Amino acid sequence: MASIRTVNLVWDRRVRGSYAVSRFALDDSGTVTLALPRPLEPRTYDLTRLAVDGAAEVRSTFGVETLLELEASAQSDSVIGMTSDDLYLIHSGTKTRFLPERHILLVDSALDVEGNTVVAAFSDMAGSSFAVALGEITGRVTWLLEADAALTAVAISPDGALICQAAETGAVWLFDAARRERWMFEQEQPVRALAVAARGAFTAYGTAAGAIGVIDTDGTRVWEAELPGEIVSLALAADAGVCAAMVRPAGAATTRLCVLDAAGQIGWEHEAEQRLTGLALSPSGRYLAASARDGTHTLYEVIFGQGAATAAGAGMDELLCQTETTSDARELADAVERLRAALQARPAEVAACERLLAIQAEQTRRLLAESRAKLECDDCAGALESLELLKRIAPEEPELYAALREVRDRWTERETVAADERIAASDFAGAEERLRVVLAFAPHSLEARRRLASLDARGAQEADAEAERLVATDPEGSLAALERAQRIAASADRAAKIRQAQIDMEYAQGMKAYGAKRYREAVFQFKKVLARDPDHADAKRQLKFAQRFEQDSNEALNDRFGRLE
Repeated sequence: MASIRTVNLVWDRRVRGSYAVSRFALDDSGTVTLALPRPLEPRTYDLTRLAVDGAAEVRSTFGVETLLELEASAQSDSVIGMTSDDLYLIHSGTKTRFLPERHILLVDSALDVEGNTVVAAFSDMAGSSFAVALGEITGRVTWLLEADAALTAVAISPDGALICQAAETGAVWLFDAARRERWMFEQEQPVRALAVAARGAFTAYGTAAGAIGVIDTDGTRVWEAELPGEIVSLALAADAGVCAAMVRPAGAATTRLCVLDAAGQIGWEHEAEQRLTGLALSPSGRYLAASARDGTHTLYEVIFGQGAATAAGAGMDELLCQTETTSDARELADAVERLRAALQARPAEVAACERLLAIQAEQTRRLLAESRAKLECDDCAGALESLELLKRIAPEEPELYAALREVRDRWTERETVAADERIAASDFAGAEERLRVVLAFAPHSLEARRRLASLDARGAQEADAEAERLVATDPEGSLAALERAQRIAASADRAAKIRQAQIDMEYAQGMKAYGAKRYREAVFQFKKVLARDPDHADAKRQLKFAQRFEQDSNEALNDRFGRLE
C-alpha cells in the first residue's frame, strides 16, 4: 500500500436525529449507508445510501425505539440496533430481538457486511459474568461463549467468519464461526475499540490509554502506535494499509480523527469541531466517513502517494540511529528487529545492511562473552537470557546454537544432581520442583522425566499403603488416598478399587439411615449404589425394605391428618 499523502473533504451533510455511520457502511465507490429520520414520523427511519455526488437512495423504512448505536451495511438492507439491554434485528420488513429470554446488559454488538451474522457481547444484570453470542439476523443463536474477564468490545470480519472480542484486562481473542480460538493476544491496557479486516488477515485494537496496534493472522503484532487520548473507534482497510481512529483526549469536548499507514505512522490528522461518534473506512482505504454528535456526516477521500508505507516509514536513518544509540539490551533487540523488517521491505539498502551486519557482529561478540562469564559463575539463567537476546539480534549466528546447547546441558546436569540430593534426603517435593525446572527449559530431557516417573510411582505407592491402613477405620480417608494415588499414577486396578470403595461407603450410609428410620435418605443411598452396581444384591434387598417402610410411614401420616380433619 502506498503512503498517505493527504485527505480531502468530499462532502458533509447535517441531519438532526440521524444515527452515526457504522463500521461496514462505506463501500469502495464512496457510497455511505445511513439511518436518517423521517420528517414528522417519530422513531421512523429511512435506510439511505448517499453517493459521492450526494445522490440519495432510500432502501427501506423501519421503526425502532431510541438506540445507543445502530449498525448498517453497505451491501445489505438489514440493520441491528442496540439499547442497554436489547438488541433489535431488522430485516425483510420484520423486527425481532436477539436473546430475548435473557436478562442482560449489552456491551457491544456487530453485524457482518452481508447482513446475515450478528455477534453480541454482554454481561448479566449484576455485571459479574460476561459472554459473547453469535447468531443469525433471524434471531437464531448459533453459539454462546462465556468469558473469563470483563468484555469491553466485540467485532466481526466482513464475511462473518471470524469474531474478535476484547477485555478490560487488555486481552484480545480471535475466534472462528465454529467457536475455535485462532489466537489470543495480551497487552496491559484496557481495550476500547476493535476492527477486523477481511478473512481476519489483520485485527486492530485501540486502548483507553491511546495505544493502537495491528495484529496479523498468526496473532503477532505488526505495529503499535501511541496517540494522545482514548481510542473510541477504529476502522481498518482490507489489507491494513490504512487504519483510521477516533481519539478523545481526556477532558476534551472534541475528537481527533487520525489516519495511519501500514507502518503505524500518522499520515493525516484532524481536530473535529464536534465530538465524533461514528467511523467507517472503505475496504480499499480510499474513502473515510465520520459522524458527529450533532448529526453531521462527512465523507473524505484518502489521497495516496508513491512511497511505500512499510516499517521503514520512520526513515532508515532514524532506525539506524535508534539501533546504534540504544544501550538497553532489550530495546536494542527491538530496534534490530525493526531494522531487519525495514531492510526486508527495502532490499536495495546496501549501506544500511552493512551497518546492521556490523552491529550484529559487535553484539554477537559481546553477548557470547557475557554468556560465557555468567556460565563460569554457574549463573545458567543469566547465560540463557543473554543468548536469547542474541537469538533476536543475530538469529543466523552459528555459535549461538552451540552455546545454547552448552548452557542447557549445564543447567540440566546441575538441577538433576540437586534433585538426586533431595531424593536422598527424602525431600520428594523439592526434588519434583527441581525436575520440573529442568523440563521448563529442556523439555526433551529423558533423565528428568525418568526421575519424575520414579517419584510419581513412589508417591502412588505411599498413597496406596495409606489407603490400606485406613480402610477399616476411616473409609472416607481411605478413598481419598486411593484417589490421590490415581491422580499421581492412574491404573485400571486402582480405578476398580475406587469404584468399590465408593459403593461400600454409599451402602454403609444407606444402612445407617435405614437403622435410624430415615427411610427416604436410605432409598436415595441404595439407589446410588445400584446406579454404580446394578447387580448389588444387598442394595436391592434393602431398597425394597426401605421403600416399603417409607410408604407405610407416609400412609400413617396421611391417616393421622385425616382424623384431624
